[in-house]
Amino acid sequence: AKGIRLLATHPGGLADYDVTQGGMDRITSNLPPMIAIPTTAGTGAEAGRGALIQIAGTGRKTAILSPFLLPSTAICDPDLTRTLPPDLTAGTGMDAFAHCMESYLSTTLHPICDGIAVEGLRHIFKGLETAVRDGSDQEARSEMMLGALLGGISFHKGLGVIHSLSHALGGEGRAHHGTLNAILLPHSLRFNRPAAEARMTELAGRLGLGRGGDAPGHLIILAELILARLPLPRRLGQVEGLRHDRIAHYAQLAMLDHCHRTNPRPCTQKDLEELLDRAW
Repeated sequence: AKGIRLLATHPGGLADYDVTQGGMDRITSNLPPMIAIPTTAGTGAEAGRGALIQIAGTGRKTAILSPFLLPSTAICDPDLTRTLPPDLTAGTGMDAFAHCMESYLSTTLHPICDGIAVEGLRHIFKGLETAVRDGSDQEARSEMMLGALLGGISFHKGLGVIHSLSHALGGEGRAHHGTLNAILLPHSLRFNRPAAEARMTELAGRLGLGRGGDAPGHLIILAELILARLPLPRRLGQVEGLRHDRIAHYAQLAMLDHCHRTNPRPCTQKDLEELLDRAW
């Protein structure tokens, strides 16, 4: 919908607006109104300034970003998610979880988004497992819808290596984005820990973790435990369509993605290859 909105008033194709190629500067305020009504609780697209689209012209999942792409109005009705099956409830929910956690750890200074990310995590903790177990639970669905909305607002400050990798892997067209985020989360936290010890400790404390020491470790264990309790694969090798012999290709695509630019630890293609191998 955001792509259609853009091309309704802007020349060329979607590839011309790739954020890594200066596309943001070519997007103007000359856009028709847009009402966003999410039917999953995860992406936060209703509060986001961009679109991630698989584009033939770039050969990868491509980010198109501009504050002008923010929907004019968002209607977030948890009733629209009541029939979402358990696996998609879990996968989209973990997308929101990753948004909140990764944005909090990103290198951009934005205390308002940090607070929103923590609040989003609290709502997700309240609703995720119950919504997966019983999709008709109105309270759980409401918690997840709110958590996803807050996650969509929080990642205005940037994301990190989790999303660069999941965009690359998702470009194969077979793997669900939120599910990939869920698998990659604990491995990415371990990768980032040397550069983000203080921020991870701070986030763990705000979530009530780490009182017995090793707060960053508790944060990593939390990500692993949540994944273990959901009906999702725990390793990349369990995701249909992904191939271990293409790790170098996935890492190369991830380096072209914009999200890792705000990752707390700078990364090379070799780093990403090793991270993917550990998650396999």
